[in-house]
Amino acid sequence: MIHPLFLHQNEGVNEGASEKLSDKELLVRNAMKANPSITVAKMVKELAISKASIERAIKAMKEKLLLLVKVLPKMVNGLF
Repeated sequence: MIHPLFLHQNEGVNEGASEKLSDKELLVRNAMKANPSITVAKMVKELAISKASIERAIKAMKEKLLLLVKVLPKMVNGLF
């Protein structure tokens, strides 16, 4: 069972981004937001998601952030 604290909807964080977060990515992000020092092992227990799924979600979020960091300056420069 997933703790209700981690079931928040996508709170506008991705608005304007080219890629939305998946449901698992949202759960992991919310868990990390609620407790920045949370471990993967603790997320496995609290979220009832496998270790591999959590690691994939973290990797995917890092890749999306990297894409955003690379694309955003070009988008901003095009506005000015």
